[in-house]
Amino acid sequence: MDFKVVSTDRFRKTFRGLKKNEQELVDNAINKWIENPQASSSNFEKLSFTGDNIFSIRANDAWRIIMAKFEGQYFLLHTGGQHDKTNDWAKGKRIDKNLYTGAIQIYSGKIEEFEDENIVQEPEVEYAGIFENFSHEQLLAIGVPSEWVETVQKITSEEQFMKLWDVLPDDAIENLGILLEGEIDVKVLIKQIEYKASQLPEKTEELIEVQPGLHVISEDDKLIEVLNKDINVFRFYLHPTQHYLAYNNFSGSKKVTGSAGTGKTVVALHRVKFLADQLKEGDKPILFTTFTKFLIKNIQALFAEQNIPASKLEVHNLDKLAFKLAKELEIIPRSVKPIDSKDAWSFFLRRNQEIKVKQRFLEKEYAEVILKYHVTKEEEYLGVPRVGRGAQLYDKDRRKIWKIFQQYEAYQKYSKRYTRSDVFFQLCRHLERWPEDRPFSHIVCDEVQDFGNLELRLLRVLVNEGPNDLFLAGDPFQNIYQKNTTFSKSGISIRGRSTRLKFNYRTTEEIRILATNMIAGLEVDDFSGEKATTLGDTSILSGEEPKYITCDTRSKELEYIKNYIKASFGSIGLHEICITARTKKEAMEIYEYLSDNRLPVKMLVNLENLSDLDNHVGVSTMHGVKGMEFKTMIITGFCKDHFPYKPYKFSTWSEAEQKAFIQSEYLLSYVAFSRATSYLLITGVGDKVMMLT
Repeated sequence: MDFKVVSTDRFRKTFRGLKKNEQELVDNAINKWIENPQASSSNFEKLSFTGDNIFSIRANDAWRIIMAKFEGQYFLLHTGGQHDKTNDWAKGKRIDKNLYTGAIQIYSGKIEEFEDENIVQEPEVEYAGIFENFSHEQLLAIGVPSEWVETVQKITSEEQFMKLWDVLPDDAIENLGILLEGEIDVKVLIKQIEYKASQLPEKTEELIEVQPGLHVISEDDKLIEVLNKDINVFRFYLHPTQHYLAYNNFSGSKKVTGSAGTGKTVVALHRVKFLADQLKEGDKPILFTTFTKFLIKNIQALFAEQNIPASKLEVHNLDKLAFKLAKELEIIPRSVKPIDSKDAWSFFLRRNQEIKVKQRFLEKEYAEVILKYHVTKEEEYLGVPRVGRGAQLYDKDRRKIWKIFQQYEAYQKYSKRYTRSDVFFQLCRHLERWPEDRPFSHIVCDEVQDFGNLELRLLRVLVNEGPNDLFLAGDPFQNIYQKNTTFSKSGISIRGRSTRLKFNYRTTEEIRILATNMIAGLEVDDFSGEKATTLGDTSILSGEEPKYITCDTRSKELEYIKNYIKASFGSIGLHEICITARTKKEAMEIYEYLSDNRLPVKMLVNLENLSDLDNHVGVSTMHGVKGMEFKTMIITGFCKDHFPYKPYKFSTWSEAEQKAFIQSEYLLSYVAFSRATSYLLITGVGDKVMMLT
C-alpha cells in the first residue's frame, strides 16, 4: 500500500477494552479496507456531518470505525460500539498539524456547543478565568488550537477545565494542566515546547514514526495482534505533566501522587532512565524499589533493554535490601533470619521475668512510638507524642519503660533474634551516624503508600540529601496496610515539590466512578499532613457500567461465576479475567470449585510472573491483586453481611484500631475495583452493600 495506517493512543486503548469478538469485527473491517481501499465492499465513506478529512468504515449495520486522512496517511481515531454513539463522537472532529508544537493534533470543532453546555455565566457577574492571565500568543504557543483560545480563557473552574479533555488535543490539555498546577513558568514551558518542535521532522510520513502516542501499522502486521501487544513502557506516550516529572531536575525530594491508573509507575520508570543517563563514572548507583513483587521481578529485564548497566541501577524489594545491607555492614550476624514481633517480645520477657509490664503494651509502644518516630534517646522519648496510645504516661513511667526498651535492644544483640522492624531501625541508626556508608546517589520508590514511617526513614538515610535525591510515587487511597506514612516525620522534606496526576489512562470512567465511590468521605492523609482528594480525576476511556448481582446462597454465587466465565469463552482471553475474594479460605474455595468444574484456573500467589497464567483464569485475595490490572475483575462475597470484613476478636480491639481497620477495608475495595480496565462484576450472597445500590 502507498499509504500508512496509524493507530492513535486513544484508539489503541479503546480497542484493547473490546471483547475478543468485537476486536475481530473491527480487525476484519479494517483489513478488508486496507486490502482494497477503493472497493465499495470495504464500506469506506466520507462522513457528511463532520470535517472534510474524517471518514468511517462500516464493520456492520451497527458498528463503525472512525478514521482521519491527513497528508496521505490514515489515522484510526475511535471505535466504541454502536453506530449512533460513534457518529456522535465523530461530529466536528478535526485533524491538523500545529504550527507551534509541530505535533499532529486531533480535536473538536464544536466550540459553540461546548460553551453552551459547559460555560454558563450569569449576567452582571464577574468571573475570573483560570487561564485569563495567559496571553493569546502564549496559549497558541503551548498547542491550543487558535479557534479554542478564547474559550480556554473563559474557563473559570477546574471542573470546566476537565471537560476540555474531550475536545482539545492531548498535548494542549496536558500543557494547560501544567500551567494550572503552577509546576513551571509559562515562558520556560514554551521554550521546552519550541525546542522539542525543532527536533521533529517536517514530513508527516516521518513525524508519525516518532510522535509519542502514534503507532504505525506495517503491511506485515496483523492489526489485532499489534493493538493488543503490550508496548514497552519506554514507548508509552508521556503526556507533558508526566514528561515534566520524569525528565526534569528537582532541587530536592519529589512527591508524585495520583489515583489508580494515572500512570505513576510509568513516570517512575522513566525517572530512573533519566537519572541513569545523568550518572557520571564513579557515582553511586540508583535504587528502584517498590512493594509489588511482579514489577520487581520484571524490572531488571526492562531496564536491561534500555542498556542501563547493573553498575548504575539496583532493583530491590526494600526488606531484602535492608537485611543485605545490615549484614554487609555487620549490624546483624549473617546467619540472622527475622522473627515475628510477638515471638521476639515473648522470648525477651521470659528471660526477664522481673518485668511486670504487659507484653502487648510494650510491643505496641515500641512499634508505634519508638520505631514510628525513630526515638534513639531517653530525652526524645520523654517528649515524643503518643497519639492513639491510650492512657497518658508521666515522665517517671516513661523513664521506666525506656530502661525496658534498652534491655530489649541489648537482648536482641545477645540472642541474635531480630524482627524485620528491628533491622530497619538499627540500619537507620548506623547510616545516620556514618553517612559515608550510604550506598545510593538517587532513589526512585513506587507504591510509597505501602511504606510506613520506619521504611521512609530508611529511604531517607540510604541517600544523601540533595538535588533529585528521592522520587516518591504513590496513591494515598491505596494504603491498605494501615501504614503511618508522613514524610516530614521521616525526615523527608517535599515542600513545594508535590504533584498530583489526575488523568486515568487505564480504567473506564464508569469503573473509576464506582471505585471512587467506595472511598468518598474518607479522611486519608496525602503523606504530607493534608487531606488527600480525588477531585478533578477523570478517565479518558468509557465503557460498560459495572454489574452487581447477589444470590440466595454461596453455591448459587459460585455457579453464577462459573457460567459468567463460560459465557466469556471466545470473547475475552481467560488470562484477562481475575477473581478475588476477601480471605485466603474464600479464594481457595473458588479455585477448587472452578477446578472441579474443569475450568482452567491458577492461584496468583503461586506465580512468578503474570505471563505464567497461560490462558488460565487468575484467582487471588483482594490484597493479592494490588499493583496489577485485568480486563475483567470479578469481586466475590461482596454483600451486606460480609462488608466491611471484621476479623476474629474484632470486638476486643480499641476504638482507634477498629476505625483504622474499617477504613482500610473501604480502601481495599477501591483497590480491587480499580484493577479492572474494561469490565467489573461484583457478586455476593443476600443483601447488597447499600452504597453500591
